[in-house]
Amino acid sequence: MSYFDVPTETIVLPSDAQYWVKIKVWLTRAEKNRAQQALMQAALHAGLNRQSVQNLVDITGSVHIGADEPILLAAAIVEWNLTDAQGAPLPINEQTVMQLRDADAAAILERIKELNAPRTPEEQAK
Repeated sequence: MSYFDVPTETIVLPSDAQYWVKIKVWLTRAEKNRAQQALMQAALHAGLNRQSVQNLVDITGSVHIGADEPILLAAAIVEWNLTDAQGAPLPINEQTVMQLRDADAAAILERIKELNAPRTPEEQAK
């Protein structure tokens, strides 16, 4: 396995166990930055000033207003068995991931955030 090969993890969708997605175990700095930029843009558009947004991000590590979700999902999902009405595989992109059922998107996002959470000092020492 090379440095750039990213392991994956399979998540069975809670709404229907016949469907699954494979997600990257970690996201790249560029992928995280792109999601953070979308979040910042949405917050600024909503009327929060840059300092308020930065304070929220620093405290929580993430602000849940949804702007980063399609970017995170599309970046993390590398494969799935979701198909259209004719049985053709659906492409993985920001538009299709926003069509996921809410419970499924929430479960995938939760796992993405768990896998990409900052490491504790104990974990870093290993």
